Amino acid sequence: MKLEYNHDLTDNGKFKNIEIKNLIRLWDFGCNESKLFQELINSFVLDASKFEVVLEAQEFITSINCKLTLIKSDKNNGIERISEDQFICNLNLDSYKHMINLIEPFINHDSSGYQWLDELANPSEIDFLFSPGGTW
Repeated sequence: MKLEYNHDLTDNGKFKNIEIKNLIRLWDFGCNESKLFQELINSFVLDASKFEVVLEAQEFITSINCKLTLIKSDKNNGIERISEDQFICNLNLDSYKHMINLIEPFINHDSSGYQWLDELANPSEIDFLFSPGGTW
């Protein structure tokens, strides 16, 4: 599973029909990695003493060009950039529980689909894509 930040997908306005300008994506994975990621999020939700998870620190995730820390928050603001390659994802427990459900279809069979993992968050400038093939 790869973790990657994609900036300015419009190529400075060249591609006008693209609604998503920036995204962080988890991609290049199969059923096993999907299950590991779902288990990671589930244990994060269930552990009241745990307030953050560093994705690139997980053995099954390879960072291409960014670092992403998931944080339990009442703000539910989604992904924010805090430095050139460092990002945080502030979601509430309901959004993380929803994320667990969004991952489910990728566990039982290889899927060519995708999910926006932050779809319950307040709108932000950076979206969070979960896609085996990296596309949407």
